[in-house]
Formats: sequence, structure tokens, C-alpha cells
Amino acid sequence: MERERAVYRDARWRAVRERLRSTQRWCEFCSAHEEEGARLSVHHEPALVTILNQGLDPFDPSFLVVLCAPCHRAADDAQRERRGTRWDPR
Repeated sequence: MERERAVYRDARWRAVRERLRSTQRWCEFCSAHEEEGARLSVHHEPALVTILNQGLDPFDPSFLVVLCAPCHRAADDAQRERRGTRWDPR
């Protein structure tokens, strides 16, 4: 879990996240648009833990998608289900 947290504290994460959010103004799953009130965030696909376990670059934009809040929750739930893990609020 600490490896994942370290990614989100890294300046490279903030830079790539802001770059994606500044150019992608809609959800890549449902097309909800920021101008219509959608809260957008950046999501790792595959899961960040998978990316790290495979020695891949967690800051590579090809592993990132912009999602609205409901789609981000659904994607996180699906990733946890595939891994057989439960949500950990830490």
C-alpha cells in the first residue's frame, strides 16, 4: 500500500494528472462533461498495484483514463473485485 501512496505524493503524478485533466474535459466511460457539472478525476487502468507489480511506469498516460466520480467508483470496485480485495480507507 505504501508504494501506491508514494505514487500519488509524487510531483510527476500531479503533473500528468493535471495535464490530462486540462485536455480531457469529459468522462471516457460515459461521456459526462465537466461543463455539465461532472467531477472528473484520473484513474489507473490496469490497477496501480498491477502496474507497479509489473515494473511499469505509473506515470505513463497510456495507463490513465479520465473518469467522472460514479464511473471512477465503478472502475475501482471492478478492479478490487478482480483482485479479490476489499476497499481499504487508509
